[in-house]
Amino acid sequence: FGPWGWYEAFSNATQPNLVVTDGVQGIRQCVAACYPRARHQLCEWHIPYTLNLLMLLDGRENRSLPLTRRKRMLANLRGTLARGDQAAYARFTRSFQAGSHSRTYLQAAQPFILYKRRSKIRTTSWAERQMRELNRRTAVGVRWSLNGLANMLRLSLAKRHNRDDYERIWTQPN
Repeated sequence: FGPWGWYEAFSNATQPNLVVTDGVQGIRQCVAACYPRARHQLCEWHIPYTLNLLMLLDGRENRSLPLTRRKRMLANLRGTLARGDQAAYARFTRSFQAGSHSRTYLQAAQPFILYKRRSKIRTTSWAERQMRELNRRTAVGVRWSLNGLANMLRLSLAKRHNRDDYERIWTQPN
């Protein structure tokens, strides 16, 4: 899907309570338009990953942060996200120069992370693994239909998040 393909992908889905994304361009507007009642949360793995790239960009424009310091800062951010510490996140954000790519990114991400009532799902890693598997299965000699892929993903999600539903949907052959 391109940046605008998200609308087509989301438009037929049910209304979720939570949508966790990596923050790709255009996704915030799409989630708000398609799922107005859902909480949109950014992936806690992607935030440090993206910040690392932005710190490199900031370093090129100013002077580069040494690798060891950058790694310490990212570890600090990961710990802050894991604890759900809003005050530490604000301090961490202010540690970057005003107007830098890094600080601007962290400020823009803040409304989409560290909610007071935290969800169990805080990363997109499981969904990304599922999508890699689905992509792998479509790259073989026998192509799966989009409907077949969607059914496989629904079944996988039911197994992971709603065992009763999974048992109802999936019956083992006798």
